[in-house]
Amino acid sequence: MEFDPETDMSQGPAKRMRGSWSDAYIAVHGGAGVYGQATEKGVKRVLREACSRALSAISEADGIPIDEDPSPALTMVEYATTVLEDDPLLNAGYGSNLTLDGTVECDAAIMSGKGQKFGSVGAVSDVKNPVTLARAILEYSGQQDKLGRVPPLLLVSNGASSFARRLSNYPSSGADRSRLRPQLTQPASLISPTARAQWEKWTSRLEDPEYHPPPLSLNVANPAPQGPLSPSIYSPSSSYFPYRSPPASPSSETPLSPFSFSYPVSTPVYDENSEGGRGSSTLRDVQDTVGAVAWHQKDGAAASVSSGGILLKLPGRVGEAAVYGAGCWARHQDVSADITRETISAASSDGAEEDDAEDGEEGQGNDTHQILQTILENEFWEDFQKEGEPNPSAGVLLLTREVDEGGRVSVRLWCAFTTPTMAIAYASPNHPKPKAAMLRHPDVCNSRHITDKPRIFITAIPL
Repeated sequence: MEFDPETDMSQGPAKRMRGSWSDAYIAVHGGAGVYGQATEKGVKRVLREACSRALSAISEADGIPIDEDPSPALTMVEYATTVLEDDPLLNAGYGSNLTLDGTVECDAAIMSGKGQKFGSVGAVSDVKNPVTLARAILEYSGQQDKLGRVPPLLLVSNGASSFARRLSNYPSSGADRSRLRPQLTQPASLISPTARAQWEKWTSRLEDPEYHPPPLSLNVANPAPQGPLSPSIYSPSSSYFPYRSPPASPSSETPLSPFSFSYPVSTPVYDENSEGGRGSSTLRDVQDTVGAVAWHQKDGAAASVSSGGILLKLPGRVGEAAVYGAGCWARHQDVSADITRETISAASSDGAEEDDAEDGEEGQGNDTHQILQTILENEFWEDFQKEGEPNPSAGVLLLTREVDEGGRVSVRLWCAFTTPTMAIAYASPNHPKPKAAMLRHPDVCNSRHITDKPRIFITAIPL
């Protein structure tokens, strides 16, 4: 059932769930890269649906009593990510990029800031929603083993599938009754027509001795018209790089610290004039990841990530999305007796890992903008340029929540990326009806040339 928070909040049964998410936040992304006009509407639609599904997952209206769910934030990111995995517009689950052998192999991870529990899967081919299997591994790793065996954090390929089959043999009980169960499926059912068309196109080019790829460029395919940021989505505090964050509140000098961030790699270049509606100038453009971050008053922070990986990858390759500390992160932090923070992250990148943000947070205080700038410019862009990467692509989705010494709560959604566009959506108590946006970097969208100058867009949205 589709959940409309704005409508349901004003009608009968919704009153029973008001407390379920009166202090809950969800944000999702569809990747950082380039989106054309042909698919922008569809991508924004599925991102809004993911936020709505997350909110419905913690509502009594959806049949999951919040009192029976000890980890509603985890549930929110899991349900949101399943929506992203089910839509062929995105590179996760159904519609994933195909391997060199023409098969789907998915990576996914999920993490809770409460106890920093983690679970992930890699190179799995026969599970409809890989993030749900990652959640099952997270829950399993928290149980005491009868023989004292060390539980897994990551399961791959046939081992992940075998674990999913074992789960189907055990009846659910207690809180498990309302939890999603990994659903095994035929591997071919995860292959979308568009993904197959892309595989055929690039396989033929790989095998064609006469084909020579064009020089690397920004590969902007039919970008949407440029204009001012929508006031319904962006606050007056939003701006292009450089950006300095305002104080957390008029009466507080305490800056915010990272609550969640996401590192999606470059997304496909969509072109309505191309075969299958999903065009690309180079193979490097056909890759991305999706992710979700959430906070709930009951269990704090949680994050998830899912990806089909790069097109024509070697079978068995496990990407950053499944790697601990690289694809997904969550943490609760008591900075002092008076200040509490939450940190979570989701998704993957070309190498900028969550540990970088942890180091930056400790070394540079709590200036969120400075942390993002340092990671993307000094520790990502410059390092990759030195290694011969002319066009490093990364994005960050960062949700910050901080309670200062006076008990005031400040929540912001930060977005930073080096690509022409990044697709996001979010919902919160102040924005109960999910909002979606296609963020566009004006300097990148108006240029097709590679330069050594870092192209970094940073903006913040108060929630």
